[in-house]
Amino acid sequence: VPDQAINVARQGLVRSLITDEIIGQVRRALLSPKLAADEGRVAEVEAEMRRISRLVKANIQLSVVTEKDSDNRILECAVSGRADVIVIGDRKHLLKLGEHAGIPLVSPGDFLRRLPEQQNGG
Repeated sequence: VPDQAINVARQGLVRSLITDEIIGQVRRALLSPKLAADEGRVAEVEAEMRRISRLVKANIQLSVVTEKDSDNRILECAVSGRADVIVIGDRKHLLKLGEHAGIPLVSPGDFLRRLPEQQNGG
């Protein structure tokens, strides 16, 4: 399901937002011993993130999620970029918030289910 949500952005049906800080987080995660991606794959992922996303400069600093400070970068990106929705798979910290600054946080599955009504002005 997360891949299907990303495909929606690839197709240009929605525009995702990204910051340099989030790109750095993804890079570090991919290079970690747990995922052990090679540098070529990391470069491909970074290039695609930049291609399908609008680069946002976070103009605020938040500390809403105290258990995992890096999750606050997602919220900062969304607020700074004036996102309509935050699509996130993190059930431990972010998804349980429900919304932040009036922006709903939804799972990839919920996002895909809501997409047709959003496209029709619902």
